[in-house]
Formats: sequence, C-alpha cells, structure tokens
Amino acid sequence: MFETVAQAFEEKPGYIYNENEELRRSQRLLAGLVGAVALLLPASLILLGEGLTEGRTSISSYYYEGILLGDVFVGGLFLVGGLMLTYRGNSDLASLLATIGGVLAMLVAGFPTSGWSRCATLFKKHAAHDCDASTGSPWFWEGTAHFIHIMSAISLFVVLALFCYFVFLKPRKRKAFDGHVEDNSGDSSKKRRNVIYWVCFAVLISAMAAMALSQIESIGLPEDTIFWGESAGLIAFGVAWLTHSRFFFVRFLSDKDDPIYWGGKSADATGLA
Repeated sequence: MFETVAQAFEEKPGYIYNENEELRRSQRLLAGLVGAVALLLPASLILLGEGLTEGRTSISSYYYEGILLGDVFVGGLFLVGGLMLTYRGNSDLASLLATIGGVLAMLVAGFPTSGWSRCATLFKKHAAHDCDASTGSPWFWEGTAHFIHIMSAISLFVVLALFCYFVFLKPRKRKAFDGHVEDNSGDSSKKRRNVIYWVCFAVLISAMAAMALSQIESIGLPEDTIFWGESAGLIAFGVAWLTHSRFFFVRFLSDKDDPIYWGGKSADATGLA
C-alpha cells in the first residue's frame, strides 16, 4: 500500500514546475518561506506568551489574547495557509496535498477552539473555557467552531506528516535541464536531508500521540501537553520545509550539482565541486 501511495507522489514527466528552472526556484523559495513562518510562529508565542501573559495550555488558545499574541497566532497561520495554497511542488499530488494543508491552516485560525465568545471581544486574560457562552455567540456556533477547529488541526498535522514521508523522503529522480535523468538518492546531501525528514516525521507522530493521550485523564499528563505538542509539531513542520527548500541558512544541504540551489550556476562555476 505504501509503495502504491509513494508511486502516486513520483514526479511525472512534463510537470511544468519541474521543467522550468525559474518555477522550480520559486517553489523552493516558497517552501522556505512556509518553513520559516511555521518555525517562527511557536517560537514567538513561547517567548512573548511567557513574557506578556500567564501562558496558555494550547497554542490555539492564544486566539483569545487581544493584544499582539492573538494577531500573531491568526496572522501566522493565515500566512502559512496562503503560502501553501500557492505551492505546487514537484507533482500534482504534492500540489493537492499542499492546497489541502493551506485550507486546513486557515480553518484552524479562523475557527477558534472555544468559538467567538465574549472573551475575544473584551480581551479577557482568563482562559477561553472560563467564558460564559451565553454572553457570546450563539450556542451552536461555539460547538461548531470547536469541532471545525479540532478536526482541522488533527487533519493538518496528518497532512504535514504525509508531506515528510511521501513528498520529502522519497528519492529524487527527475529530468534535468540538459535532458539526462538526475538521481541523487545516493548523494550524501540527500542522505543528510532524509535524516532530518525522519526526525521531523517522528516528532510529528509523537506530538500527535502525546496530544491524544493528554485527553485521557487517567494517564495524568501535564495540562500544557497540548501546547508543547502543538509547538513541537509546528517546529518539526518548519524544519522539514526549510530543509526541503535549501534556501536561507540550509543551502549546504543541497546537491552541489543542482543549479537550482546554487544561484543557477553549476558546482564547477561556484567552486564547490
């Protein structure tokens, strides 16, 4: 089954985002921007949240912080979602998966975990579950928003894990610009990237498992398990996409014979052979 799914994600001949050098470069830059924002979002909320508030038990509950932090949470997720919507990757299926992920990120941001209660309107500092739903939005919106938020968040983490496993981990075999078939599956840089992808995949799976176990009261996990699980998952997401991009500070992970990642020049031209 996994082999069949993996084959569906293989790069197909004629896919324009593989054939055109500028488009391939722009897609890698997009992936880098997605990774950078995903990495900075939890880092910002951890640093600012601890400094400006008493902290939250989940990243999602920062929606209810009226000054700065709520904007960081919503704006960061919408930015990630928008970038993912424009990402086309190296196959139609990867493009579809990115589009689904982008929509899910926006749903997580747009449908708060406890609905549009008066806590958000009055910028209350206490936790969202302390709000009186009767003074906020209609009761059915509270439950609907919570359901959409939870299901979208779970689905988003699944999509991110699928990206690590099926899109990023697979060997790279593609038609180069001069017509020959590139195979960098044995390249040391590809092996280094795969180690990072495996770690990110394991962190995403572990984060989802920890968050699921935190809902079982008899286990007695700390109440901030959701917060740290979400943070770890977003950081793994960001690291994986940054690694995939090979832009910014991770250029050393690129294949030195790939002109996309060395400013359009070959390894010989850059002196990096």
